[in-house]
Amino acid sequence: MSSNNGSAAASLPPPKISTLSSVGQLLPPLALFLPLLAGDGSVVATGLAVAAAAFAFSAVRLLAMLARRPPPGTRRLRAVLACAAAVAVFGLAWLEAAPVARYVNGLAGSLQLQCTNLGKCPARIQGWDDAPGGSDTRIGSRVRYRLAYRTDGRDFRLCWQVAFGRCRSAAGGAKVPLAKVQAWPWPQLGAGGNAP
Repeated sequence: MSSNNGSAAASLPPPKISTLSSVGQLLPPLALFLPLLAGDGSVVATGLAVAAAAFAFSAVRLLAMLARRPPPGTRRLRAVLACAAAVAVFGLAWLEAAPVARYVNGLAGSLQLQCTNLGKCPARIQGWDDAPGGSDTRIGSRVRYRLAYRTDGRDFRLCWQVAFGRCRSAAGGAKVPLAKVQAWPWPQLGAGGNAP
């Protein structure tokens, strides 16, 4: 009789999935996209950190589910969507930051050419706001990043303020080789990465 009860329990259909349960599976991964709506690099960087944590947690959860072979009807939707959403968030953030990096590198190359040809770097960049020791502006299609140009006449530094007051720098000068920024939007670490 006990074996009959065991087979009856094993043949039960999986529980019906409610609409509320499905929405509960869908909304948390979609919430990872919210920081991309911000116009501030610090909010985007925080969102990227949350997306990385969600990806790591969900990937480990998926691997654990696959390793222990869960019973039929086990929901994997949230973990799969969280991994996919995190990858999409990183891709969209990179697509937002890569053109800024290309612009900074192109401008740095132009400034380097002027510095080496004239023997001194330009004091200001035309069309930018004047600032002590150089010029400032904001750039970006949705997320507005601050750019700062600083020079002492011989050398220059372009600071792309990515997040939390930290910047990625391109530097060069009349007798200094050009150092470009990389396209990925992480702020440089160390004292050299501070915003001017």
